[in-house]
Amino acid sequence: MADTGEPFQATDAIAPGEEGLLSKRFISATQRDCHLYLYYERGGRGAGRNTALFDYIDGVWVLRQTW
Repeated sequence: MADTGEPFQATDAIAPGEEGLLSKRFISATQRDCHLYLYYERGGRGAGRNTALFDYIDGVWVLRQTW
């Protein structure tokens, strides 16, 4: 996942020099108690923004759901 503001593979078209770009880019994260909401962009066909929800269980962040 690319950092906020860094280039990422936003489309299916790959220009010269863009072969190694990541397909997702971090937007922000919010923590509420033992829940972490991660907001990110995804590129390629059906590009858009997604959310991933992680729960802190027994000392480990576990992915619970994405949408």
